Amino acid sequence: MFIKDEAVDEYGNPIRFMIISIGIDYGATEGETEFKATGITQYFKEVWTIDELKMAGLHTPEDMYKQFIEFYKRVVAKYGKVTHCFADYGALGQVLTYGMNRYLQQNNIPLKIEDCIKGEINDRIFLDQMLFAQHRRFILKDCKYLIEAYKLAVWDDKHEDTRLDDGTTPIDDLDASEYSMFYWYDKLMMNIRE
Repeated sequence: MFIKDEAVDEYGNPIRFMIISIGIDYGATEGETEFKATGITQYFKEVWTIDELKMAGLHTPEDMYKQFIEFYKRVVAKYGKVTHCFADYGALGQVLTYGMNRYLQQNNIPLKIEDCIKGEINDRIFLDQMLFAQHRRFILKDCKYLIEAYKLAVWDDKHEDTRLDDGTTPIDDLDASEYSMFYWYDKLMMNIRE
């Protein structure tokens, strides 16, 4: 019901997204770097996860930049212009985002990566739950890492408003997905169906 074979409407026509946004969660030490592409339809009606890329293990920044450009080009080729990109911040994130933006400029990629709006975990989860409940949130079946992350996410019982992040659950997937859409939290929340 929420997992779809392809991004098409009820008549089988390809969906034309008003916004295509990529969320990035950088892997640190043993983490994994995640790229999630999200399509948002006109009037903020529906949110679709349309593509993903996981970079497991440690990589040089340049390897990460090259992989990002390949991912970006793949999304553009299939769905059209990527309008936004939001990345995790912090010491590591700031350095990587700065380097990635320079690399995009050098390769004539018309995109600027901005710091994500993280928001409270409860708000991020509530947004997803509301979209799912209203049949406005969809994930393409090829986005298997995000689908698995939804199945495995659990609370950290030692910290309030925190998902367990000890390497036993793939929360980086959820973070990257949420970064790609949380910028429009208010607009998505205002489009509540009755």
